[in-house]
Amino acid sequence: MNRIYTTALSSGVGVGIIVAGLITINLSWQYIYWVSVALIGACTILIIFTFPETVYNRQETPEATHTHIDSNTAHTPHCKDKNKDIEKVQSDEASTSGHLSYSPSPKRTFWQDLSLYSGTHTKEPLLKLFFRPIVLLTLPPVLWATLVMSVTIGFLVAISSNFAVAFDDIYDFEPWQSGLCFISCPIGAGVGAFFGGHFSDKVADRLTRKNGGIREPEMRLPAILISLVIAPLSLVLYGVGIDRSWHWVVPTIGLGLCKSAQNPFTLLNVLTGAESEPGNRSSYQHKLGLHH
Repeated sequence: MNRIYTTALSSGVGVGIIVAGLITINLSWQYIYWVSVALIGACTILIIFTFPETVYNRQETPEATHTHIDSNTAHTPHCKDKNKDIEKVQSDEASTSGHLSYSPSPKRTFWQDLSLYSGTHTKEPLLKLFFRPIVLLTLPPVLWATLVMSVTIGFLVAISSNFAVAFDDIYDFEPWQSGLCFISCPIGAGVGAFFGGHFSDKVADRLTRKNGGIREPEMRLPAILISLVIAPLSLVLYGVGIDRSWHWVVPTIGLGLCKSAQNPFTLLNVLTGAESEPGNRSSYQHKLGLHH
């Protein structure tokens, strides 16, 4: 699922530029925005009716616990003293904190799930929630993902902001011809999905076996070495190819390689961050047949 999401995200820019270029063949550039409005409106309606509120509030009720005492041993002097101590400790715990039991909330209807306001789902102050994303940047997985994704998205913005002028000046391309060069982007994103998904799974699984079945989040990072080579190569092919008026295929290949590098970067950051959660590590022992 992560691969599908990341590939669609990476391919979206390229496909959008292709469609925008084809629109300008017989229509004015304003129609690009009208088509965008129609698509965004359709997606908004789809989201409203297919993305209900999924938060689930459990109703917490404190409940005292009692320890069962065997009747055969409860009458011995030693057990009587021990039972008194147990009852005293349990009575204190029940009076102070107790054990929390959860009662299920009533099932909401479809139209209730679509309501704009469904209640307050947290007791935390608003100011704390406002600054929480900033505090999260101090976590290494979050900071790493932020920096890597910022750089790779910056590459794409830098290229897509000047390609139309560059292809027009150097190759005398019409807007739709320049847009068709972005066909390499979804192709590159598909190739990158393999390295960021299936290939990284194989690399991480092999390192997990060597580590006795214990998965560490960093075990996916060796798969990113391919992107460390492809990313600068793509920028060189695009920039130098246009600067020296090489064949238009050269910067087009650079566009595709840029997407091939961006997809593993993005996907591996998402997976590394998810696997940083302690609860997600032990499950790989069962997956790899290494649980003892």
